[in-house]
Amino acid sequence: MHPGGIKTNIANSARGNDSISDLGMRSGRKAISSFNKFLKFDASEAAWIILQAAATQQPRCLIGNDAKMIDAVQRLFPSRYGQVLNNINKISRKLKGKKRSKTAATK
Repeated sequence: MHPGGIKTNIANSARGNDSISDLGMRSGRKAISSFNKFLKFDASEAAWIILQAAATQQPRCLIGNDAKMIDAVQRLFPSRYGQVLNNINKISRKLKGKKRSKTAATK
């Protein structure tokens, strides 16, 4: 079971500490707010998919595009997929920063 991006209150209820800032991630309310932007998959739809997978004895159940992407990266780079995902995250943040600066310059 690899659920990804499912709209639940799990992330909102999670407790964190400042050690995640060492990974370049936000903590606190801002982190929850930015994380919730990625939660796009309806929980009841995910539950239906999970039940169907269990009923048909599927060996793997991937829910959401992010779960599928992480699964693909893990299969392509089994010994260093964490590093690859971290690099993708860094590139994404840099691109997002450039997008924001262009938007601010045009206003």
